[in-house]
Amino acid sequence: LMWKFIFSVAILSLLTTGVIGQEIEEKVEEILEGSVPKFAPRFLQFNYNILRFGENVLGKPQSSHEIQAELGIHKYLIVADFGIADVSRGKDYLYESQGSYWRLGIDANLSTAWERGQVIAIGLRYAHASYEDRAQFTRIITEGFEQDFDLSNSGLSSRWAELVFKMKVPVWKNLSTGYTMRYQFYQVTQGLQNNDLQPHDIPGYGKTNRPNSFQFDYYIGWRLNFVKPLELPAKGVK
Repeated sequence: LMWKFIFSVAILSLLTTGVIGQEIEEKVEEILEGSVPKFAPRFLQFNYNILRFGENVLGKPQSSHEIQAELGIHKYLIVADFGIADVSRGKDYLYESQGSYWRLGIDANLSTAWERGQVIAIGLRYAHASYEDRAQFTRIITEGFEQDFDLSNSGLSSRWAELVFKMKVPVWKNLSTGYTMRYQFYQVTQGLQNNDLQPHDIPGYGKTNRPNSFQFDYYIGWRLNFVKPLELPAKGVK
């Protein structure tokens, strides 16, 4: 009976200690965060896709710009992208695609240092593009006879879904940088006016020669904090 009593007291002590420890941890977190409600907005960050800018400088077939806004709520990020793209491809032919696109979705930050501004996240996006395209080429009909073609579609729209993985780190004050990898799928196009011309390049999605697409983007951005982020501990302090 004595051993049962000691064992019961020990179990009760462990449970009580665990509950008290969790309460203390939550209290410390509230103090460090300024007693902010758990799901209150913590920051608003604006990013620019510098990979798109690099393509513009290098004279790639695509000229584009993309901006992004992120609203941080606890460990979650509500993300909105907007971009424009102008594509011109071909040597023996000319293909052009011009338009805009947007994405909207949510990310879950899996980083244990999320309160310090570090991001290791996975998420989902819904994306939509509005654009027009045109193709000009010459086709040999019979020997010695050629015909020029000028095909176009206006008022096109495409939609698709994205699964994303992203990493981001603060580099100086409220400045941070990081990359996003996108797996794009379930692409659907509407508004075709010329069945002889299928969209070859969709703004924000890329080439359509595969059923699914993969993209890599790199962003640099500035954060406007509603809640002061936790500072990194000094060296040697855990």
